[in-house]
Amino acid sequence: MQELLDLADDPFLRYDIGPDSTTALPAWSCGMASAYLRQPPHRRALSMNLQGPAVDAGPLIEALPDLLARAVAAHPGLAGLTLDAHLVEATRSRLGSAYPMQLMGAWSWLSTHHLVAIETPWYPAELDDLRDAAELIEFYRRANPAAESEPGEGASRYWLGMRDHGRLVGVGAVHLTPAGAPHLTGIAVDPADRGHGLGLAVTAALTNWAIHRYGVATLGVMTANHRAVSLYRGLGYRVAHHWQSFRLLPGAPVATMAEPAAVEILKDA
Repeated sequence: MQELLDLADDPFLRYDIGPDSTTALPAWSCGMASAYLRQPPHRRALSMNLQGPAVDAGPLIEALPDLLARAVAAHPGLAGLTLDAHLVEATRSRLGSAYPMQLMGAWSWLSTHHLVAIETPWYPAELDDLRDAAELIEFYRRANPAAESEPGEGASRYWLGMRDHGRLVGVGAVHLTPAGAPHLTGIAVDPADRGHGLGLAVTAALTNWAIHRYGVATLGVMTANHRAVSLYRGLGYRVAHHWQSFRLLPGAPVATMAEPAAVEILKDA
């Protein structure tokens, strides 16, 4: 993956995938665009990511049926396709009905290198992944059942929470990506306590913890969650990618088209 970083010093490649990744291979590039494999967190199936400027991504999109076939040959568990949002229309046009896909979500990936200073009456305290697991699981049942923080599973490097009269009212966690970078996850506030700055306080504290130790903080958020995106931007985060993730449905053919000259194969397992 170092070859991809040399071509495009992209923060997602650097902090989510990492220069030493082997699960991202095989990978291809054309200009500043690239296609590579990614093992999403939370035990999800392997997917292919396609990113970059539309003018450079064109040859990769044209070759995509072949690239998918090559990737499936190397990794039969490949089950998804994640695209820069501006590449979705051209990709769907190229794949057509022969490659049915189901949209699973539109999300944005952000990062920052800046410490946060806010005024807040809330002071999050560290929680323990194992000792506080039962309480965290119960909290997420009422606050956000879809949260991806996985309490008690050993996935989270660091937890913070806030209490009101002993009751958890806001929590958040940090995972480490395959690249070893901190990724904020599971930020949630009890529905009865929203609108009082708890989410802001948790996010700011986790961000500062990450930057003090790693020099960077990253996170993902559903693109349609404009309130959260605005909050993160206000804390200094910048969007690197607006993604759309698809599940590849059964029935796609195995393509045999030749490798176009415009596409450089970085690694082909």
